[in-house]
Amino acid sequence: MSINRFKKGKHKIYQEKVESFFDSQVQNNNDFSSNLQKSKKLSSQRDLNEYGRVISKLTYKFDKLNTKIKVLDLGCGIGRLAKYFLNSEIYFGIDFSENSIEFAKQKFKKNQNIIFSKKIIPQELDLIIPKHEGNFNVILISGLMLYMNDELIKVFFKKILKFASNECVIYFREPVSLLWERLTLKDHFSDELNSKYSAIYRTVNEYEVFFKYLTLNQFICHDCGELLGEELKNRIETSQYFWVYNRYN
Repeated sequence: MSINRFKKGKHKIYQEKVESFFDSQVQNNNDFSSNLQKSKKLSSQRDLNEYGRVISKLTYKFDKLNTKIKVLDLGCGIGRLAKYFLNSEIYFGIDFSENSIEFAKQKFKKNQNIIFSKKIIPQELDLIIPKHEGNFNVILISGLMLYMNDELIKVFFKKILKFASNECVIYFREPVSLLWERLTLKDHFSDELNSKYSAIYRTVNEYEVFFKYLTLNQFICHDCGELLGEELKNRIETSQYFWVYNRYN
């Protein structure tokens, strides 16, 4: 096994290297896709699948009540999901990659209700919690936690809940390990990305241990499962998994 690929055990990755990786990907590729697929066709198909399978259903209760929603997208990247929330009262996207945020700001500069901000997650979330505490009906966390070490995720969950309104839906999507144990890539050179890459692919069970913090705060798992059909998969060791947690009065 490569010394940059670890199975079993908990191996830390460096967040600043993850930030540099995404900054360089955006800088070097104007057609950059936040799901890191070379194939534009596959990337588009996956986006459509995610929308139909999950995203389009997230706001059903709020839409039925004709309630204007406030959306927080943590780890928004280049604003891939913002296009689905153009009619929200506010969409607030946060990411640790400055180049990704600048790309997103330019893409949605005509939309005054679409806001992006560069913050290190979760460490700098405290800077905005006072202004937005209890403010958001929908919280999106898509492909973020695989770039965070375990101790940061524990801090992250406590901060997420400070943003959640009394009635709130939280959507998680993460690539997970199919090996029955976690897989860690640490400065592993990817031929597909032509770059060194770091990530932690946890098992579904590992993530669900973290989610217990949500259930202690009146959230219920409404839906979960593999996101992609066989025709959209292109990995042997990992797969995309999602969870939807909600809390209603």
